[in-house]
Amino acid sequence: MNYVVKSPGRTGSIYIAQWIAKHQGCIYISTHTPNFYERLHQASVVEKLPVVIHDHYEFVPLWPQQWVLICSDRKNKLNGILSAIIAEETDNWGTYDKPYPESITVDFERVKEKHNGRRNKTQHDAIVANCYHWYRTFRMYQEDLSHNYLASRLKFNEITSLTSKFTMGVQKSPYNKKKFISNYHEINKQYQKWIKHSV
Repeated sequence: MNYVVKSPGRTGSIYIAQWIAKHQGCIYISTHTPNFYERLHQASVVEKLPVVIHDHYEFVPLWPQQWVLICSDRKNKLNGILSAIIAEETDNWGTYDKPYPESITVDFERVKEKHNGRRNKTQHDAIVANCYHWYRTFRMYQEDLSHNYLASRLKFNEITSLTSKFTMGVQKSPYNKKKFISNYHEINKQYQKWIKHSV
């Protein structure tokens, strides 16, 4: 079975995709990867191996009925937005080895822009989930993720020797948003007020 994990970013989607690669015997490929389609063709068509695609764009396979679709998101929308802003500011995404400042100040206009972009992406992913005939679809939230959570749901492939070859490289973010963002409490109040009145 093949998998595609869709996300607006900062939702634990890399963890999900890498977990699938390790525990479902899939070849991990990201749509950010250079020569993405060549790699997909080589793994899926030439070598006939199951794949897991980590996708922030609009990838849809030719035969969705042979794929499990996972749409990942966050329950706490503001945390997802702030996580994306922090990643952009520090250039630390899946690993956190680059130096970063002690704190940053976030402009609320940027928060609103991120909210709208992420909302549009999750809405688009929901349309993709409903307009194609997938083998199975799941909506998963970052706050629920754990090995046991995924293991109880994603068990469509028999474990093979491939599982031992993949090393999960994703790391948990070290940032405490309430401390790292100097105006966190102000931003939180503005966001909660704005979200009540936005369409």
